[in-house]
Amino acid sequence: MSKYHALFQKPENQILLAVGARRIIKGVGIGGIIWGVINTGIGILAIQDNIINWALVVLGILMFTVGILAIFKPTRKTLLLEAITALILLIWNISITVWNTMEAGVPFEPRGIIFPLIITVIFFNYYRKLLPVDEQISSIGSEHIKRVTELCKRLFKLKPKENDNLILFLNRKYRLLFENDQFIFSSRNITHSFIATHGEMRELILNPDKKKLKLEIEHPLSKLKLKLNKKYTDRLIKLLEVDSGGQSN
Repeated sequence: MSKYHALFQKPENQILLAVGARRIIKGVGIGGIIWGVINTGIGILAIQDNIINWALVVLGILMFTVGILAIFKPTRKTLLLEAITALILLIWNISITVWNTMEAGVPFEPRGIIFPLIITVIFFNYYRKLLPVDEQISSIGSEHIKRVTELCKRLFKLKPKENDNLILFLNRKYRLLFENDQFIFSSRNITHSFIATHGEMRELILNPDKKKLKLEIEHPLSKLKLKLNKKYTDRLIKLLEVDSGGQSN
């Protein structure tokens, strides 16, 4: 994980990464279910034209099944199964498109290939991105998942007017809270969360001398660039000036 910020190597952030990764895998699982239903439906309708389309029905059901598995057992292995199934569906679509063009004289239609290709690339890309937390995803306990979920949900229940330690970004899907001498960051869907010290937070600021701060977060799952308005810029600067002893630097 050396290409990402060092704060993600801390044990507490490894746990947060694992919980976020599980959320992503479940989301991909839902996508797999939808993709499976679509292909099953297309296959059933196409059977009347050619019995070979039963293969598409079987592949669609397989995609649906693997998607269900990813929701109930979110690991990189189940994600890989989804990616492989998506790849087989892509190969099927390419083969049928080529056959229709060469044997049946049907005009070449790239749309039948482009969408399956995009789905396959997305699945394999997520599988690649989650490599740094592969072990954590499989070994994380239910108590950690529950604690992280409750922490992040609480963060989004807080009201800015009632908590001077809460930071809202222009992109409202993300929040930052200063609590117990540390900064807690999370996205609404919990896929991007971490805990940082004063020093680590300062390292994330791109333009410390500007009136409106920008943060760049080299997160293992995806890079984030977030902006603050003047109000929350002033609030964050004030919080960063307080050390662990409660004194201004």
